[in-house]
Amino acid sequence: DQKKAALFIDTDHVYRHLKNIYNGDFDAALLIEKTRKYSILDKIQAYGVFTSYPAEMRQNLKTWGIRAIQVDF
Repeated sequence: DQKKAALFIDTDHVYRHLKNIYNGDFDAALLIEKTRKYSILDKIQAYGVFTSYPAEMRQNLKTWGIRAIQVDF
């Protein structure tokens, strides 16, 4: 009997570390897959300064149905 989970993505943190430490690209599918392994994914939201990311990354969020919430500092 799996429990429901919500996935809240700190996009600035995740994107920066994937690029700088692992030289990798952000892929929402990997986060979703990992979460679904342990629970039923009920809600997904990503927070960040989306104007500073490549269009491909923003499209990736949209493709996976992730609500992008703009954070202005």
